Order: sequence, then C-alpha cells, then structure tokens
Amino acid sequence: MPYSNDVRTNRRSLLHAGLLAVALAGAFGGIALYRVARAVSEAGIALDAEASVAVSRSRLHRPAAPAIEYLPAPAAFRDAAVFAGRLYLGGGPGIVAVDELGRITDSWRTGERLPAAVIALAASSSELWIAAAGAGLLRYDGSDFEQILPADAGLRSFTAILPVATGGVLLGTAGRGVLIYDGKRLRAFHPELARGRANALAGSDTDLWVATSDRGLLHLRGGQLQTFSERDGLPDANVLSLAVSGERVWAGTALGVAEFSAARFTRVVGEGLFARALYERASELLVGTLETGAYRIPLASRRPSSWPAPFSGSVEKILRWSG
Repeated sequence: MPYSNDVRTNRRSLLHAGLLAVALAGAFGGIALYRVARAVSEAGIALDAEASVAVSRSRLHRPAAPAIEYLPAPAAFRDAAVFAGRLYLGGGPGIVAVDELGRITDSWRTGERLPAAVIALAASSSELWIAAAGAGLLRYDGSDFEQILPADAGLRSFTAILPVATGGVLLGTAGRGVLIYDGKRLRAFHPELARGRANALAGSDTDLWVATSDRGLLHLRGGQLQTFSERDGLPDANVLSLAVSGERVWAGTALGVAEFSAARFTRVVGEGLFARALYERASELLVGTLETGAYRIPLASRRPSSWPAPFSGSVEKILRWSG
C-alpha cells in the first residue's frame, strides 16, 4: 500500500528508535541499548587496519552432569545454519541440532556447555562458527567447541559471521565495522570497513556486501568501495538483511527491499515490509518480517505484489535445507 511522505517519515523515525529494542532486549531495556550502540557507531571508533588484536584460544570442556534440574525455556532462536547434514538452531537458551526428519539429535545449553547466548551462526564445509554475546567466537568441528576470545573486551560480541574460502571468517561488529579472523589473529578487514555497525554480511572476501546501520549498503570489490544510500534507491539507510543470488543482491530495510543487479540499483519490492530476513528461490523472493510472518514476492512482474506465506510471528532466518 503506498505511503504518503509524512507517514513514511514518521514510520522511519519510529522504526529506527525501536529496531535494536526488539532485536536485543525487548520493549523495556532495548531503547537504552539502541542509544549506546548508535553512539558507538556514530563515534566512528575504528581499529587500525595494520594492527591486530591478540586472541586466546581454549577448548570448552564438557562439564560433569550437574545436580540440578533444568526448566524448559522458550525456543527463542535467533539464527540457523546447516552443518554436516544437520540443522543447527541458536539463541538465548543455547544450540539445538536437528536431523532431516526433524528430530533433535543434540543440544548445548547456555551456561552449561556454552559461555553465553548465541547471536549468530554460520557454517563452512568443516566448521560451525558461533558468535556468543560477550564471549567472542566459538568454533565447533563436529565434536568439540573452541572459544576464540579477543583480548579487547569491546570486540567480544559479533553481529554477523561469513566464512571465506581462505579458511578464515569475516566478522561484523557493533561499532568497529568488519574484522577478519584468519586462525591466528583478529584484524580489520579493510580500512574503509573499519568503523560502524555491520548488521549482515554476504558474498565473499573478494566480493563483499555489508549491511550497515548508518552507512547504508556497502560493496567492496577489488579493493574499491561502493556506497549505496537513500539517494541511490535504498528505502532506508539502515540495512537489516542481505541475500545474494548470482549477480543479484537483495538488501532488506524496515521499509522494503532494494534489488541490485551487477552492483547497480534496480528497484524496490515489498514496499513497507520490515525485511529482517531474505531468501530468493525460483522466481520469487521470501521476506521474513518482524511481526507479520513471511511474505512471497513474485519477481517476474515489473511491479511485483506481495502476499503472506504460511508463516506467522517474527521470522529471524530463511534458509534452504534438504529440499
């Protein structure tokens, strides 16, 4: 439904004020967390591109069976990844592994096996990477967990993870842009990406797309940085989600989804949708929203319409697994 300029402006202000409140702490402590994160981002605190941050590496040992009884917690998952033929779901209570028949095959509780709540998950062919709130990065090889803990306490909460072909991982942060961990050290990935909040990462280390809170959509290729803002077609400068399909890139915002083809803005679809999760399949785009479930947007039409898919509530992630 089209919006007037006044309504769009008012809605944008409200959504900016509440985004991190919903995603991180709910309606009550979230506004304060949002203001702190925004202040850090706008301060432009950057990690020297030539410097590296010392990290400690330690194995997380399996604890003895505790003499306590656990109460069931809500299945509040924040992210998911497919690794070694199983689906891993992570969130505040910990991680659950599910097989292709939907059966839970393993689980690891926060506070017992895991040091903190799970913020993000990503998998390579040989490892599952986990961002733990305030506890750095965890690496799971299918049997053991290893904790990679930066010496700098300000770099212990990562917002996004992207494994790369070189064997390392790119890491989004809440105020220091994009870092890279190569198995030995943690450092800024590129001088142009060494500040601000990175909400999502997509692509590769040679062709990288970064969704930011205050710099719009960034594209780094061949050492050259492109910046896309509202003036370039984005519905909003705060980009929440990304999806890459060949040369086509989707950037989700609180006011709709921007399409890019061959690194050029093409159009906006799903205008007005709070696009926190994206997935392209066949000839349609699936858009996961904050409160109203998922939407299907056929892409063949010049002005595609959207309608609800059979999912309700808040959608955190859309991915393909076992068909």
